[in-house]
Amino acid sequence: MSQTPPVTVDLAEEFMGPRSPMQRLQALLHRYPFVSPLVVLVFAMVVFALINPRFFLPGNLSFLTQQTVVVGTLAIAQTLIILTAGIDLSIGAIMVFGQMVM
Repeated sequence: MSQTPPVTVDLAEEFMGPRSPMQRLQALLHRYPFVSPLVVLVFAMVVFALINPRFFLPGNLSFLTQQTVVVGTLAIAQTLIILTAGIDLSIGAIMVFGQMVM
């Protein structure tokens, strides 16, 4: 008696034929939604590094971090407000008013 190993068949390939690279990419992005922003971020960093060779210097990265801290903090706060169903969209107006006063 011989035992044959189970055959695994991808149902999509069986009914629709082999998938194109674009279809595989779409399936990957659908399965892992956090990959899309990561790919865009890496692409933007590569483009900016090609445009300006001093992009990855510590001083520039420190400056970029300082510039994004305020918006990032407000975005996190706004996300928490929306997730708790207390939709309050006035945070943008308060941020602009605070920048005008400063």
